[in-house]
Amino acid sequence: MDASELYWLPFRQVYQQLQAANKSSIASLNELLNLNLQWLLEGLGRFERPSEQSAKALQAGKVLKAPAWGSKRGITIDKHLVEATLDLSNTLDLNEIQCHLLLKRWLKNNDVNIPAPAVSSNTAAPLALPAPANSGAGTATGAQQQMQGLNQAVLLSEVVQGVADYYAQERIYLTKCQQFVIMNSMDPAADASQSCRDLLRRLLDASWESKVYDNLAALLKPAAAKSSASKGPGSDAGGSGSKTTSAMQAGAFVTTAGASSGSPHMVKPLDFDQRLLLHKLQQRCEVLSLLTQLYCGTDPTCLATAFKRQQAAPHAANDSESTGVSASGAAAAAEVAGMRWPKCSEERLQQLLQLLGDAVFAGGVAGAGIVSVVARAAASGNEALHLQQLSEALACSVILAALRPGQLVQLLAEHATAAAAGGPLPRSVSPFKQWRSIEAALMQWKPAPGCVTALLTLYAYNQLLASSRGASDPLSPSIQQAALQAGGFGAMSAPLSLEELSGSALAGAMHRGLLLQSASLMAAAFDLSPWRLPGAVLQDLIGLITDSVQGCPHLAQQFWDESNPLSAP
Repeated sequence: MDASELYWLPFRQVYQQLQAANKSSIASLNELLNLNLQWLLEGLGRFERPSEQSAKALQAGKVLKAPAWGSKRGITIDKHLVEATLDLSNTLDLNEIQCHLLLKRWLKNNDVNIPAPAVSSNTAAPLALPAPANSGAGTATGAQQQMQGLNQAVLLSEVVQGVADYYAQERIYLTKCQQFVIMNSMDPAADASQSCRDLLRRLLDASWESKVYDNLAALLKPAAAKSSASKGPGSDAGGSGSKTTSAMQAGAFVTTAGASSGSPHMVKPLDFDQRLLLHKLQQRCEVLSLLTQLYCGTDPTCLATAFKRQQAAPHAANDSESTGVSASGAAAAAEVAGMRWPKCSEERLQQLLQLLGDAVFAGGVAGAGIVSVVARAAASGNEALHLQQLSEALACSVILAALRPGQLVQLLAEHATAAAAGGPLPRSVSPFKQWRSIEAALMQWKPAPGCVTALLTLYAYNQLLASSRGASDPLSPSIQQAALQAGGFGAMSAPLSLEELSGSALAGAMHRGLLLQSASLMAAAFDLSPWRLPGAVLQDLIGLITDSVQGCPHLAQQFWDESNPLSAP
């Protein structure tokens, strides 16, 4: 069996190599990126589910080569860990071969040795029963299976938890590697910038957005793992189907049927399921941030790009060097802007609203189940609640980035004269037409502070289009009322206190820029005159703007630039 499709390099090391790249290591960096191309493209979906073929290969106990990774790389099977691997694979819902590689790496990294159990010569052989008449010639008898079981190691709870934590770490570092490729592509001062831009072009050309969406769907709804992402006009959607079980259809974060604490080959920790929940919450936040990056593209309003940091800090000692850096930055920006960045189709938007409403904003049965699980986990600590609040904010970021509210305001401003003269609005104003379907999805959401940003932005987006020569069917005012009752502008700014959404963090800079776009959209759609707004509402609105630009000088400069259509009077 060729294990090339299942093998991977430890992603923590890959991420560290990406960060440490310099001019002298470009050749090795390019080799590293090419080796990991498929992993960076497919992301978390590259970690496969258990399969009969892999289970048989594991039980065969032969060395599995991975020629695509080099002649010296492969997976050696430790026969005394086979049964424990099968139990662990079932518990983590991870392919048997990949799980064995994961287990062996964790044991090596932590200097843990699990020798094969010694079978005493005094141990009586189990009674050999006759094989069933219909059994095949190659089928092991019950006696043989019992004898094999005597040579199998048992994984203690500390090992099981350690391997599960290591697996979650690998998944998070894989997603961080994907994020790094985008960010470094936009930083002409980075030594790895050109290598990352070359890779980014290949990823975008291969419909990267559809792979990231599938990863998100698999995280939020395991029953829809590797779900089929329908293609719509202007969408990069695409995906593959997979078998699901009725037990997994109960909602997000349903733990697969794994070994219990009494498994013969592994001992599962008592708080194992809660730890898995925290891992999945962390992973969903990383994937949400990655999808936001893709939808933002090169929009300077919602990306804390290295171009902005470069402008704020001197990189050269004299004017000639500054001119060179500036010229390379402009060329890099033009190259990145010309790539095939994904645009969210109407069908994809509806998929996002349904998915996020059910699993993040507690809009349906699945979401309600998660709230109760988070509440139980939060009873012993606030990490789960913190991650849930962060994922709600990042889910709003994805929706705002998909809508591109700043682009709508700019397009309408540019075509205001034509519209006033009776000319039709350009087709590029908005790809969204099926507002009744969008309304139906939003009406299923449970109004809560975490989804206020998405609700108000969608409502303002629709209202602005509806007021522009009837470009859309107006949404029900009950959506706006529900958002205002759930906290309004105050709820929109509340998540900015989270450390991960600070102005110096990538996710925070994107979220803050998108919030300013949303505020500009609402100013264009509604009458937000200071003389008409109630005092408390005006105070919350001012607080939203000031909190959003805090720690982001480039956002403050853009927002107060009167030549910018987003913030012009």
